[in-house]
Amino acid sequence: MIPNVAVDFLRNHPLLRGIPDAELRNVINAIKLVSLEDGQRLLMEESTSKDCFIIWQGKVQVTSVNLVGKALLLAELGPGELVGEIGLIRNVQRSASVTAIGQVKALRLDRPSFEYLANLSPLFYESVLVNIRIRMIHSMLRKATIWSVIPDAELRGLAEITTIKKVTKGEEIIVEGAVMDQFLMISSGSIELRGRKRRKTILREGDFYGETELLTDTVSSHTLIAVEDSELLTMGKLEFLTILDYYAPVRQQLIEVLNIRTPHLMEKVTIAFSEESVARDNESLPKAKDKWMEQLLWLVGGFLVLSFLALFLHSQWWKISALIVGGVVGPVAFVTFVRSQQLIGFRQRRLG
Repeated sequence: MIPNVAVDFLRNHPLLRGIPDAELRNVINAIKLVSLEDGQRLLMEESTSKDCFIIWQGKVQVTSVNLVGKALLLAELGPGELVGEIGLIRNVQRSASVTAIGQVKALRLDRPSFEYLANLSPLFYESVLVNIRIRMIHSMLRKATIWSVIPDAELRGLAEITTIKKVTKGEEIIVEGAVMDQFLMISSGSIELRGRKRRKTILREGDFYGETELLTDTVSSHTLIAVEDSELLTMGKLEFLTILDYYAPVRQQLIEVLNIRTPHLMEKVTIAFSEESVARDNESLPKAKDKWMEQLLWLVGGFLVLSFLALFLHSQWWKISALIVGGVVGPVAFVTFVRSQQLIGFRQRRLG
């Protein structure tokens, strides 16, 4: 039995309002109270989905692992929030882990009870579906490195304007020569790129397509065919260009990709952006290079000074110091360059 105060909490929950008290009581009788200590896992990523939880007291953090194995904080959720419902509705393994922050009390809802509630209240079910859609897209976007510099709250807004598109094996998604009006990201499955005079290429989870065409106002240079049943995230052209116009680091990353893939189209890129944004890029890039070069010069200078001291003073400690500084000149200069170009999104302290 759960405490009466928890029963009142459920009765007043926005998603459960309007459900007859007798019916709600049937659900409440099946609910179990779960207590967690700080750092204890409520849900484990990739585990089997058998139940979901409503947070009653305390907070939890939702985490996952991106495509390169880096841990990501997806959200912090408090009282009233539902977790674990994605796996129940989609009947798949859990897509994230949920961990207690401090002491947490949650109300466990098993699959039959969840389905019973969904049948009782269309509002409950529809609200859960909307929340699931946004959470899923938000999680997929957060795992993609190109969006890593966007603050989490704003990335959730980006998730709201991104749609999920499912394609079946053998389906033609885009035909070569077609006008591109969307940016595509592969969230699961694999997509084959076919083009005249070009090798076949396979795009997999985390890859994207359409940035060249959208940045340069050109037609698709490939035909895209699903190799297997796959899932895509799609973003309209206007939304895509607006995001790039606002976030210079994202724009710079995609322009770097364009410069590698199709350097002959670089001169057409500026037509996609406002003059102000292009001017900001032109102003910021020299500063980034100067910062990288400044770090390199200081390190090389320090290495030379230590080397001369070690040579003339014949001290073991000066020799060791020179070796240590010499060993870090290259890596530190490289990481400084990468960070200054916003190719990785870590804060300075964490990067250090």
